[in-house]
Amino acid sequence: MRVLHGDFETRSACDLKKAGADAYARHHSTDILCFGFRFDNGPKQLIRYGEPLPEEVRQHILNGGMFKAQNAPFELLIWEHVCVPKYGWPELKPEQSHCTMAQCYAMSLPGALENSAPALGITHQKDMAGNRIMLQLSKPKKITEDGQPVFHLYDEVPEKFEKTYDYCLTDVDVEAEVDKRTVPLSEKERAVWLLDYKINRRGIFVDLEAIKNAIEIVESETDRLNKEMREVTNNSVGTCKAIGQLTDWMKIHGVETNSVDK
Repeated sequence: MRVLHGDFETRSACDLKKAGADAYARHHSTDILCFGFRFDNGPKQLIRYGEPLPEEVRQHILNGGMFKAQNAPFELLIWEHVCVPKYGWPELKPEQSHCTMAQCYAMSLPGALENSAPALGITHQKDMAGNRIMLQLSKPKKITEDGQPVFHLYDEVPEKFEKTYDYCLTDVDVEAEVDKRTVPLSEKERAVWLLDYKINRRGIFVDLEAIKNAIEIVESETDRLNKEMREVTNNSVGTCKAIGQLTDWMKIHGVETNSVDK
């Protein structure tokens, strides 16, 4: 079966590490810098921001063709929440998608591309210098007074964008090589991977009203305890978290200690 290997580079005002991939992909400011891809052993190709999806790729996805990526859940989310609604790309189903990172984990190999590639003896390595430049473009250069993110433009730093494009295409090559040197997931492992993706997309049920009430209780009790701390110390210690002030106050009252943990 023909395989489409692909990799997104993105930008957003949302912090991926803090928000998580799903919230990041859904954020209104999230967009693609580029999408690098290749079919099987064919030539690498690149879709830059604003460029249309090649018909060959469109038909491959519409016909249920296989898509592979390192950490495929992220690519799936960007495809679904950015490329489909903003650019009219066809829907990419989880059942079409395969993750080379999962294949690495199934073989007890490192998951991150910069670690799995050398572990597999791959000549092409992830471009870490390009990674640093990509990260610069992935975040706003500033936020306006009304809270709008302002991103770097190609005309401002063309050399950084070109470096990012090269970095993306290198990742496509390395991921394809990882795919060749790892074993596809077994039927059971594949079923677990799809279930895991479904569970992560769905999330968990949370009692928001109980959480809101719990926060209010914590805030109220914190105010009460801080007030008591000020009364007991005659305003020498402002809050229960003012460890330095508390340590000094204790020394004045004859208690020598380097820590108030207990």
